[in-house]
Amino acid sequence: MSPNLVLDGLQLAAEAVGADTAILYTHVNRGHDVGARLREALQARRAAGVDRVPVQLAEAPARFLSGQETALINHPVARTGDPTFIPPRINRASA
Repeated sequence: MSPNLVLDGLQLAAEAVGADTAILYTHVNRGHDVGARLREALQARRAAGVDRVPVQLAEAPARFLSGQETALINHPVARTGDPTFIPPRINRASA
């Protein structure tokens, strides 16, 4: 894995949509600590002042997380990963 290439792509996508924060989900894989490699790369990038958009790492739960967008948003915020079926829903034009 090339963490800086992943983070470069994340920065481009975040800047393209005008995001003020980028959240990068990672999975824990046996034998590979992807999160640790990304954290190291993020620390180096912060020290160098490379990124315009701050990045938050979020570890996906071991169980299946619904593809419904509010479940993905609720996981790092509320730590539940439960979808929200009542308004307000995410505005795709601004998401």
